[in-house]
Amino acid sequence: MFQYTLNKLRVVFNNAFRVLLNEPRWCSASRLFTRYKIPSFSAVIRKNSCSLCKYCHNILVQTFYCLTYACYRLFLTVGATVF
Repeated sequence: MFQYTLNKLRVVFNNAFRVLLNEPRWCSASRLFTRYKIPSFSAVIRKNSCSLCKYCHNILVQTFYCLTYACYRLFLTVGATVF
C-alpha cells in the first residue's frame, strides 16, 4: 500500500514539473530533471528523510544532555546535604 501511494505521488510530482516547465506529457522525467537541474522525486525524499533523522537525533542528544545535567545538579544537591 505504501509503495503504491509513493508511486502515485512520484507521478504527480513529475507531471507537475512538466506543466510548470511547459514540457509535453510524454517527455522523459529524468531528462526533464537533468536538463533544468532540478532534484528528482527520489532525491527530495532522500534529503527530507535525512533531515528528519538529523532533527530526531538532535532532539535525542539535547534530551540526553538535559537529563544528564539535571541528574548532575540533583547529585550535587543531595551529595552536599549528605556529607
